[in-house]
Amino acid sequence: MSRPLSFTDDALNALRDRPASDVSVEELTQFLAMGEKPKEKWMLGLELELFAQDTISKKPLEHDKLAAILEAINTHKNWTPEIDPGGSLIGLMGDGQLVSLEPGGQLEYASKPFRALRELRTSLTEFVKIADEATKSVGGQLLALGHHAHATVATVPKMPKNRYDI
Repeated sequence: MSRPLSFTDDALNALRDRPASDVSVEELTQFLAMGEKPKEKWMLGLELELFAQDTISKKPLEHDKLAAILEAINTHKNWTPEIDPGGSLIGLMGDGQLVSLEPGGQLEYASKPFRALRELRTSLTEFVKIADEATKSVGGQLLALGHHAHATVATVPKMPKNRYDI
């Protein structure tokens, strides 16, 4: 991943103040190159969001079952639990990786950066296997879809995270 450029960078300020139509491809290319890392420092990571639903009713799983899934995952991982100020389990962190609950009952897996694609694949495959077994243990299944196929805004469960109240 390249280093993030911020609005404090002089080059970004200069580009930001100009209409996009006045910025040449060469200027934009040079600007983006400022954030490059040398090839020997390139790494690869991913985020995967999975919807958890009841196998029979197809309804999204509520927080109690999602927390049970996180607890089951943690029997394999022994990561640090992330607890909401209200006391609810909302995620796990460890080994540079993260599993969190997202709006609508999604489980999000964020890998750590890896040097080789095969290492990322091994990590992802291991996580998906553990998460799938944990979800089946509460009568659910995981869906890797862009939206929940069997839920609406009115029917998705709200996760106990303060930021979702906003």
